[in-house]
Amino acid sequence: MATVLYLTFDGLLQPIAQANVIPYLRQLASLGHPIHIVSLERTSDLADVVAISAVKLELADADISWQPLPYSSGGAGAMLRNLFRAFNALWKTPRSRPLLVHARSYPPAAVAWVATRLLGGNYIFDMRGYWIDEKRAVRKWFTHDRIYAIGKRIERRLVRDAAAVVTLTQLQASDLQHLRRQAGEIVVVPTCTNYDKWSAPKPLSSTRALLPRLKGRLVVTYVGSHTNAYLLPESIELFRQIYRCQPNSYLLCITRDPLPLRSAIMAAGLPSESWSDHSVCYSEMPAWLSLAHWGLLLLEPGLAKRGSVPTKLAEFFAARVRPVLFGCNDEVANLVRLAGSGIVLNETSTAALRECAATIACTLADPQVTGLACARTRPLLDIQAGAAAYAALYARLNVSRAAKPVAEVAKAC
Repeated sequence: MATVLYLTFDGLLQPIAQANVIPYLRQLASLGHPIHIVSLERTSDLADVVAISAVKLELADADISWQPLPYSSGGAGAMLRNLFRAFNALWKTPRSRPLLVHARSYPPAAVAWVATRLLGGNYIFDMRGYWIDEKRAVRKWFTHDRIYAIGKRIERRLVRDAAAVVTLTQLQASDLQHLRRQAGEIVVVPTCTNYDKWSAPKPLSSTRALLPRLKGRLVVTYVGSHTNAYLLPESIELFRQIYRCQPNSYLLCITRDPLPLRSAIMAAGLPSESWSDHSVCYSEMPAWLSLAHWGLLLLEPGLAKRGSVPTKLAEFFAARVRPVLFGCNDEVANLVRLAGSGIVLNETSTAALRECAATIACTLADPQVTGLACARTRPLLDIQAGAAAYAALYARLNVSRAAKPVAEVAKAC
């Protein structure tokens, strides 16, 4: 069985990795797959000795080895340093078996492409969306047409040469199918979560302290940091309309980046007693989400989002929170429709938000509806289903794809 070297630029100390990396890898390790993680960690996270020790202990308990490296923030120079750092780690990793690199997103896949040509082995391109198009959409990178074209050419090469490609949506899998006719498979694994953890959270002293303020109120939640992918002004406007219809409603903001939220809330003129913001570590999120009735998921639509499934969607379903969705893609909208507990918005005009707010304000809490939504989505979005899909892929690659000797690869290059 090949050693799986999991490469990610999303630090394991970040909430996204605690939601979408560690749970999967623990499950896969329990099935007998030997896993070594190389991750790039933010400077502030590396300074948190307690958090690092906790993650090391959790991984060691699952028999997973971990090599954390520093992540450089900034422009192209910082990215080159990150690429070199990751490649150097792969180069120096001891290997007694064939190498299989599981690359999470585009920069790790670029490192894996080079490394497997020099060292032998294969890589999985776990795309996690259209990274190049997402960067271009928020005008961060790839804004020049020629640079964008080069980026898309590299994307095609990474897709073609991967032993397998993993996408979050069937939409993206269909987009890529013509590139993969002669080279391996495309596997769709949507963003999953541990349903058991979210459906039966342990109460916290901090959530108990908030209960008197929330008693008898309609609680709407906004979760996560503000990015250009999320429609923050429209989200706050929707809650403002809900508050107009139902003055007993409350906006519960759970974020590590409160300033943009506070600015938007102040601009909307919401009274202080109608909202609060809280910085919460990921392990406490199930207890906090259990306080909410509705969850806001107003996202940018478009090409960049054809390969996206927001992590919060599965978490909302598992926690019995009704999602309010706009944008992202049709596949995500169909998941909300399948669940039968949420609302899919076709537009974010004032009239559409006002109509949605009226529906939310007059909808009574119904555990039967949210419980049914949880049951309907669990077979698709529970961590067990996602881990099983990855395990089957690992097994197929380990059996069918042996690593090439380094000399043979060097000769081919």
